[in-house]
Amino acid sequence: SEPEKQITLLSTSSGSAPLSRSGGEIASRTADNLFWVGRYAERTESLARILREMMTRLSEGAAEEDPMELLMLALEPHTGQIDPALLSTPPAEIEEKIGSVLFDASILGGVRFNVNSLLRAARSLRERMSEDAWRTLNRMDTDLESTRSKSESLDNVLIYLSSFSGFVSESMSRGSGFRFLELGRRIER
Repeated sequence: SEPEKQITLLSTSSGSAPLSRSGGEIASRTADNLFWVGRYAERTESLARILREMMTRLSEGAAEEDPMELLMLALEPHTGQIDPALLSTPPAEIEEKIGSVLFDASILGGVRFNVNSLLRAARSLRERMSEDAWRTLNRMDTDLESTRSKSESLDNVLIYLSSFSGFVSESMSRGSGFRFLELGRRIER
C-alpha cells in the first residue's frame, strides 16, 4: 500500500568532495627490501663495469700502466679483497682474481655475492615487480651460473641489469615504493 523507499549509498551533499592523499603507506620490510634491491642492483652494475674495464686493459696489455692500478684500487671498496701486493702481480694472476670476484659467492661484495643478495631482497617483492623484471633477474642468475667466460658473463650481467632497470622504470608505479628503490640506487651511486 506504500510506495517503495529509495535507498542509495551515494552522498546526498551537493558540496565538493574532500581531497585526501592515501595509499602512501608502505610496510617497513617492503621499503627496506626495495631500498636494498636498488642498492644491490647499482652496486653489481658498478662492479661489473669496473671488472669489464680491467679485463679490457689486461687484454690490451695495459696492465703496467697507471689506469690499471687505479682500476684495481677502485675495486677495493666493493670487495675489500685487493691488497697492494696484487698491484705487482702478473696479469694472469690478476685475471684469476677477477674470475674469483665474478663467480665466487663467498667473496663479500663480489658480483655473485651481490646478485645473490639482490635476488634475496627481490623475492619478497614479486607482487611489486613486473613479470618481465622478475624474469630478467632469474635469467641473470641462471646465466651467471652456467657461463664461465669472464667477459661474456660481465657483458650479460650489465645487459640484464640495464634491462631490469628499464622494466622497473617503465612498469613500476611512482609511489613511495619506487622512491625507496631509487633512494637505494642513488645512495649507492
